[in-house]
Amino acid sequence: GRSTTRGGDVSTVAELRARLRTRFPQQAWALFWEVRDGTGFITAGRTADAIAMGLWPSRGLEVHGFELKLTRHDWQRELSKPEKAEAIQGYCDRWWVVAPDGVVADGELPRTWGLLEAPARGLKCRREAPTLEAKPLDRIFVASLARAMQRKSVDLFDQQFRAANTWTKDQTFASVLSQIKALHIQRVEQKIQARAFQDAIKALGVV
Repeated sequence: GRSTTRGGDVSTVAELRARLRTRFPQQAWALFWEVRDGTGFITAGRTADAIAMGLWPSRGLEVHGFELKLTRHDWQRELSKPEKAEAIQGYCDRWWVVAPDGVVADGELPRTWGLLEAPARGLKCRREAPTLEAKPLDRIFVASLARAMQRKSVDLFDQQFRAANTWTKDQTFASVLSQIKALHIQRVEQKIQARAFQDAIKALGVV
């Protein structure tokens, strides 16, 4: 069987996130990081590493959940308590593990989970996630998705502010301006995605 401490060239969660974003492009998917099963203190307090929600009603508005695991130790800890995923998995049409090559050994994956592996480039679907019987999204979970989106928007604003106000002696005006413009484009794209997310929620008829 396949079992190594870490596989491929991926060494950070940020790299796994970047590859996931490439596989779920923002014109078609809203992608959220660190999503809890709800806001406040009335839920189980479980967190998914990522949630992707389809934005096109013509393609079904599917919701996919993800656990990102960098090392075999991380994966084995997750595998020891697979029921922890159920609070959020219940809202998802598909549930995935995203990990470097070799982190998940043959035969270890729960039957309701799919596997996306990160080789030298991109993500490779090693096992397709089966379609689940997802329960309808409710307001408490939608509030959690909205909070994750808002957190990302605030982070982008903070980065743009810091870029404009914390020059170093090695930076030129042109390089700082380029960085600010790039962050501004991300903020505009984030606003467009937020509107698309609102439209998708309406189409789902969340109450």
